[in-house]
Amino acid sequence: MKTETVARSSTQTVVAALVTAITVLVIGYISAQIEGATKGYLVDLSGTPGVAIEKRYPFELQLALLLIGIAAIAAYRRVSGSRASRVAVVSVLGLAVVAAGLAFMPAQSTIPNLFSLSAVYGGVSPFTLALLAGVVFDMVPLQRQDPPLK
Repeated sequence: MKTETVARSSTQTVVAALVTAITVLVIGYISAQIEGATKGYLVDLSGTPGVAIEKRYPFELQLALLLIGIAAIAAYRRVSGSRASRVAVVSVLGLAVVAAGLAFMPAQSTIPNLFSLSAVYGGVSPFTLALLAGVVFDMVPLQRQDPPLK
């Protein structure tokens, strides 16, 4: 029975870390496409501006980003049964933010591929920072201390 619980906990931890990493990459991809659409291009699979389009504000991509965030929060609440899985989620989000901050390049430079582009944009996205803050806040135990009655 104990090994079953440990195996389930470690599986939840791995699933939580993978879902978090995929979420960061998807957020980064959409963020790169949003930036490109506002500047008049779409990013192709090599990470370079590939298709010229009319400059516009892509509201549907913003809506997609919001829905992905809601789904990520729901998945986090569902999977984060153990403290280890919560720590894994915070670790992946924190690592993505730090790595992207160190590797961030200006938009004019070419990033080698779409995976790298998505990782960088996902790490520096304010949405990823908001997810990180929400997960950290969820980890902190809230203990209310009422003043003693006289």
